Amino acid sequence: MMSRLVYKFDATAIKGLGVVLFFLLFSINCFSQEFKKTFVKEIEVAKDLTVLTNVPTSLLLKFNTTSSGTSNTKYGYIVKGKGNVERLYIHKEFVIETWDKGQIRQEVEVVLKTSSQEDGENLMNDFHIEFLKTKEGAVAIDANMNLVKFFMKNSNFSRDDCRIVLNGGKKYKIDYLEMKTKLFIPKTANLNVRSTLNHTLRLGDLEGDLDLDISYGEVYGGKIKNLNANLRFCYNVIFDEAENVISSATRSHLKIDRVTNLELGKNKLAEEPYVNEHHDDYLENNSSSNLYNFGTVKKITVYDSALDDFKIGTVDNMEVRHSAFSNYKISKLNHTLHFDGKNGDVKIIKVDKRFESIDISSSVCALNIGLADDADFDLDISNKYTTDVKLPTDAKLTEHGRGIHSVYKVGKGVSTGKVTIRCEQCELGFDN
Repeated sequence: MMSRLVYKFDATAIKGLGVVLFFLLFSINCFSQEFKKTFVKEIEVAKDLTVLTNVPTSLLLKFNTTSSGTSNTKYGYIVKGKGNVERLYIHKEFVIETWDKGQIRQEVEVVLKTSSQEDGENLMNDFHIEFLKTKEGAVAIDANMNLVKFFMKNSNFSRDDCRIVLNGGKKYKIDYLEMKTKLFIPKTANLNVRSTLNHTLRLGDLEGDLDLDISYGEVYGGKIKNLNANLRFCYNVIFDEAENVISSATRSHLKIDRVTNLELGKNKLAEEPYVNEHHDDYLENNSSSNLYNFGTVKKITVYDSALDDFKIGTVDNMEVRHSAFSNYKISKLNHTLHFDGKNGDVKIIKVDKRFESIDISSSVCALNIGLADDADFDLDISNKYTTDVKLPTDAKLTEHGRGIHSVYKVGKGVSTGKVTIRCEQCELGFDN
């Protein structure tokens, strides 16, 4: 009888403790003081300067919790504590507008909740935008102003304890923080963006150089001049127009409607940078497992490609120096194609009848080249272990070499172009 009474007392005590803890959590959230402010800073600069910036989600996050979670939504990166209560909300969309002024302007909207009126006022006074000048003369910008770290801890018997650390080491206890950043830079400036966590960058037209070193992000822009991109796991990197593009990427989507000069896989893809003090040390191919979409291109050079998928509208000249397990679909080829690869298909829907040369060396693949009916050219084929060859209907054998080598004349007029195919275990067709 006594043990039963003790059991009832313990259960009641535990229930009462739960009510107390719930009340404490409820009271902390309900009686927080809310502060709102938009921070603005603007400086005069040379129009051709270089701007270095991170993104809002670059904030360092640290956790020591038994109950917490993060949500990566379309619009924000959210940290939640006990009871699924939001503690940190970082707007993922980072807008960088470009203008004709020789000025840099940063705007940061802040919503803060603290249980102390005094702490809230002091923190809002300590928040400030910093523009740092490098020894090379560039201007370095932090999308999160002078905020460097967010830390949260809790346990089964304690509530959320959230603190932020400012540049210089000053710490503040908070209940909730929300930030949204916007940047304005000269249209003729050079821009360098580095990021390691989910974000969406929206960029205005840029006449200077754009350098992207980003992971797990999206970029949307209009007209840019020169792009140097280092992309990892980027869902969409999309531009309307670019003059010169050099890109190395893995598991990303790069789309540009109009390009003058495009170079892919030229440089070794840099190792993935630190993400919240965690580092995956692995090596990447120069270009691997990407989706490429290009509209109209003057010249494409692919230095190194593996498991990529290319969709190209119209290209004047294209060179593929090394390709493995990558597939290429080209709507129209105007002048030249030089291709060296293996284990990947090449399909050209239409070749301009005034093309100059097509030179393909490949193995274990399907090649389909849509030559014009009225084109005049020489066709040189070496097809080892290949039985499925569909020649143009008016191809006439002019030279038969040893075994696998044959030369044909296609068309009625004087040859103005040449097609050279060296393939092993290939399906070869010339449908148009």
